[in-house]
Amino acid sequence: MIDLNVLNKRGVNAETAKQGFAGDDSEISDKGSFLLDRIRHRIDDGLNHCIKNHKIYHALDIAWDAPLKQVSHTLAHSISDQDLSEESVLNAARDWGLTGMLEDVKDTKGQKQKLNLPMFFNIFVPLVRSYVTIRWARIYNDRRQYPLFKYEMGKNTTTNKLRSEIITDRVQVISNQYGYSELLKQSIFHMLHYGWAAQFPQEEWHSEKQIGLDEAGEEEEKYSKEGIRYNLPHPSRVFLDQAHRPTTFNSDSGCMFAGYWRIMRYRDIRSNSKFWNTDKITYGKTSDLLGRARTYLELVSPCTMEFPKSRASFGITDRESSIDTVYNSTDDDKAVLVTEYYEKIIPSDHGLGDYDHPVWFRFCLANDDTILYAAPIPYCPVVYYAYDPHEGKSINSSLSLEIIPFQDQVGNLLSQYLLSVKQNLANMTFVDTDQVPKDMIDKLQNWGEKLFRSLNFMPFSSRQNKFAQSDVREAFTSVRFNALDTNGIVGAMRQVIDMLERLLVISAQEIAQVASHEQTAEEVRTIAGTTTTRLAFTASAVDDAMLAWKEQVYRGLMAYGEEEVYAQINSGYTPEQINDLGFTLEEEDADRSGLVGVRGQKTALSLDVIGSYRDSTDRISDNAMAAALTQLYQMVASDPEIRQTVGIDQVLDVINQIGEQLGLPKDFKLQKLSPEDQPQGQASQGDQMAAVAEEIRNSI
Repeated sequence: MIDLNVLNKRGVNAETAKQGFAGDDSEISDKGSFLLDRIRHRIDDGLNHCIKNHKIYHALDIAWDAPLKQVSHTLAHSISDQDLSEESVLNAARDWGLTGMLEDVKDTKGQKQKLNLPMFFNIFVPLVRSYVTIRWARIYNDRRQYPLFKYEMGKNTTTNKLRSEIITDRVQVISNQYGYSELLKQSIFHMLHYGWAAQFPQEEWHSEKQIGLDEAGEEEEKYSKEGIRYNLPHPSRVFLDQAHRPTTFNSDSGCMFAGYWRIMRYRDIRSNSKFWNTDKITYGKTSDLLGRARTYLELVSPCTMEFPKSRASFGITDRESSIDTVYNSTDDDKAVLVTEYYEKIIPSDHGLGDYDHPVWFRFCLANDDTILYAAPIPYCPVVYYAYDPHEGKSINSSLSLEIIPFQDQVGNLLSQYLLSVKQNLANMTFVDTDQVPKDMIDKLQNWGEKLFRSLNFMPFSSRQNKFAQSDVREAFTSVRFNALDTNGIVGAMRQVIDMLERLLVISAQEIAQVASHEQTAEEVRTIAGTTTTRLAFTASAVDDAMLAWKEQVYRGLMAYGEEEVYAQINSGYTPEQINDLGFTLEEEDADRSGLVGVRGQKTALSLDVIGSYRDSTDRISDNAMAAALTQLYQMVASDPEIRQTVGIDQVLDVINQIGEQLGLPKDFKLQKLSPEDQPQGQASQGDQMAAVAEEIRNSI
């Protein structure tokens, strides 16, 4: 584990980086210039890669937003239900983008526009959103546990158990303060929807302080929170080292650089006290590149900010030669592309200190050429999630990408079904103009709903009909067209969805639907086992990422966290065991909550390897633990010799542990009565224990 004190002693810190990179290019050493040129080229290549492949992620976002495309009809109905003037209706239709529903009609006064509400309209079936959410919810709910990260050491000694509990409790406080559970949820979604996700820290370490009162009543500045804040950028704004498998980020054993970009106002950069070179940010070629890729910029970063244009008369020939190529206070509202770039380097090779071993560095650059900030990071900065990856490919499929073809086909079939129903409802009525005059036909066409809601009378002459040898019942003749078969379309939709579920190994039970046929018990078990296997395979990437995330937070805590650590742990440890670790007992279990407070120096929590983890379905559940303890208790209670050997105190401890695992209140504790408090004539100890065992078994 990297020690920041050693790095500072050898000059590897932000101050050394500032001395090396603050200033013009001519002031940077040869080693620094070589590193800066390499960073610029990698950012340029990464940005080109993002622009080239953004259409894939844009298509995925469009498929996810399918429900948002279906508001036009609802908006149109809201207009038609209100008593608005013609001009107000037309203005609202244009403002809401409903111009496609405007049609030109002619009346006696001339031509005008009218809002035409279609009775049948296109329906976009959100299969992507539905099926991804099903799998997303299952993976996340299996991992939404307390604590979120459970630390376990490689060697299962009492000291290591105590150390693990302290670290777990301290990291859980950080998780609560910085919303790691919600971040996990969004990372899982990115993995399923886009095929991969990458978490980046916003800075090396974040902390906040507040002023409180100490025991003497004096004001004292204390930490209110500290931890790592994260960014989860859109995949179309991230670039990674393509020379290695991306999953090697989680083990820090391959990839050497990564980064992402975002757009900021120059005013926000200029006012940031941590940034250097804020007066040396050039317009750079990035502005021109994004200007040419305007569609990409509008899709992945929809904002109103614009990049500044060069004010030089004869173009830019030398980046440092003209003040017109550098941001100034008049560009406060202009856009600046800020790139967060991380690389694993040997500091001594680049003039960043006297340290000959690889260290991750964070570089913050403006418009890909001006370094605003640089500092070492004592942990791998990337947590990578991958959806069933083939890591020989630079771009892999995702769950959403696998569903998109089926969503499009179901939408097409449903649209065709509605068109068929619409055509089946079509009818043609022929009017005998010898019996019905033209003015009466025009009146019928303009009646609208009056035709159905009231009695309508049409005068006719029976005498004239007799002379003409015509029948009034033959004045109108309706013709029905041949009906189209819609059952075939419904069957095709069912087949498409069945094929989708088979390919994705999603059972009817998983989506809370009834199976298409009566299933035997063995069939249900086989389907459940197959579905669980496929689900566990996909979720294994989340477990690997959580293990890397867990180690990342631990290393950040040990490097930057407050020196003194407070935690609440199980009350089963003795004061001697706590003192042996270097901690002291601060709060005893006075309220019988099963927890005690300990305090000590974080140096006592140092470790090189984090052992096996149980942060998903592999973590032992409380009900399973209660069932195992109950079996142990029944074995003890049924044998008088064992019961007499272990004693009533240990038996009560087992019972209390069972109650805790079953979710009973923390202050529920069975205690041994003194001899004088025991009632006379009570049943034997064996009978009592057997009765208690039966009650516990029934409750489970």
